Amino acid sequence: MIFFVDYNFGSLLTELTSAALTLDYKYMYYNPMNATSSSSNNTTQIKTELQQFGVKEGSLKLDICQQLCNLFKDDIKIRTVGFVKVSPNAVIPKHVDNKTNRSTVFSIPLTPNFKNYVPPTFYDFKVEWKNKPFFMPTEYLHSVENNNYERINFQIGFGYSIDEIKKLYETDTLFKNNNL
Repeated sequence: MIFFVDYNFGSLLTELTSAALTLDYKYMYYNPMNATSSSSNNTTQIKTELQQFGVKEGSLKLDICQQLCNLFKDDIKIRTVGFVKVSPNAVIPKHVDNKTNRSTVFSIPLTPNFKNYVPPTFYDFKVEWKNKPFFMPTEYLHSVENNNYERINFQIGFGYSIDEIKKLYETDTLFKNNNL
């Protein structure tokens, strides 16, 4: 269900990591009743160990975020963009994401290095993890039990299913090109 991307990002990943380490992250609140999250709390939401810097906080004003979004073909609708930080030893409980905005997420692990990176756990299928950016179906039950390293990803959310995204990728109609 998860698939890894062979794409020449050039120096964009170094710039992205540098930007990720300078942001002022906010805690996210998760509502298990409707699988939504936000940066503002109300009584039905659970504060998670997830911290995020996303569209509402202005990440699209960061040139590097805009450059990464511009790698996708113009007719591909991007729903969410953000950096996601999980503190050392934090747990993000089992959940599914909002299917309208994050049915599938393109995730670029930034820190720690791959050897120390804890990927999400999916309960409906097994994954053989690779040291590459990946698309994952967040409409399936998943969680993260982080280790003692701070974990930061850059994520772009889509309303498309993982099958739709994979077909676009395989037919070379997802990214504009692979020559940066």
